[in-house]
Amino acid sequence: MKITIEKIPPVVEASFRYFETRGAQFYVPLHYHPEWEIVEIVRGDGYRLIGDHRDDFGAGDVVVMGASLPHAYFSYPTSHPANDAACARVIQFDGATLQHNLQHFPEYPTVAPFLEEWGCGIAFKGAAAARASALLQQIAGRSGFAALVCFLDLVYSLGEASPAERQVLSSVAFAAPAAVETYHLINEACSYLHQHFDKVIMQATVAERVGLSVSAFSRMFGRLTGRSFPRYLNELRIGHACKQMLETEKSIAQIAADCGYPNLSNFNRCFLALKHMPPREYRAQLKA
Repeated sequence: MKITIEKIPPVVEASFRYFETRGAQFYVPLHYHPEWEIVEIVRGDGYRLIGDHRDDFGAGDVVVMGASLPHAYFSYPTSHPANDAACARVIQFDGATLQHNLQHFPEYPTVAPFLEEWGCGIAFKGAAAARASALLQQIAGRSGFAALVCFLDLVYSLGEASPAERQVLSSVAFAAPAAVETYHLINEACSYLHQHFDKVIMQATVAERVGLSVSAFSRMFGRLTGRSFPRYLNELRIGHACKQMLETEKSIAQIAADCGYPNLSNFNRCFLALKHMPPREYRAQLKA
């Protein structure tokens, strides 16, 4: 399954683009775009790919995705689909511009953490998804400044979702954390990891590259990425392995070696720990 880039025309008259999709089924091949996106499934069911995360979706499913995060939606096959069996509400916007503009408001520190978290994709459920649905319906019926106020309310409402109402979807291989763009040292460290993940990498080596002791680097890395160094590296490697399973017909052993796991047993253990299924089962689901 190949990943394509979608060119989205700029919106001149508004801060975001709102539209609805309707049809007999969802068939949205794997793609990405620089714009952030919020998607609510109004009708229909199937499965979605968000980065390297695969899950079922149905009516009421609400997902937010950061910039350039690959995603796809596919309906389950049915013999006689109705013409309007699949319906979704979609908002696309420039996340960097939103963050930049919000920095001028004293309230921004309360918003920044969850905006940074959205890079890996977040699925919402329960009361948070219900609030989002109500606000999306309001946006559909408004324009101009009134629509903008609803949009900001939607962003804040999703950010207020409790931990039980939200789930982080993708790994860092598909969505580098906001800290990579914000902090020079983490940028250098993560760039090194993304360029050399297929080789043996010691935390001490990376710490030395950015001029920090191992303990200081470990604390900074964990604080800014939300992950320990070993977990980040494993997520990066397993994420790239999932990507190869999507795009190539290489054997599992070859993919493991290409992603920094010369020991196949170690790869299988790490994959199971992160994806909760063996690599062959994961690949079989992707091709189902």
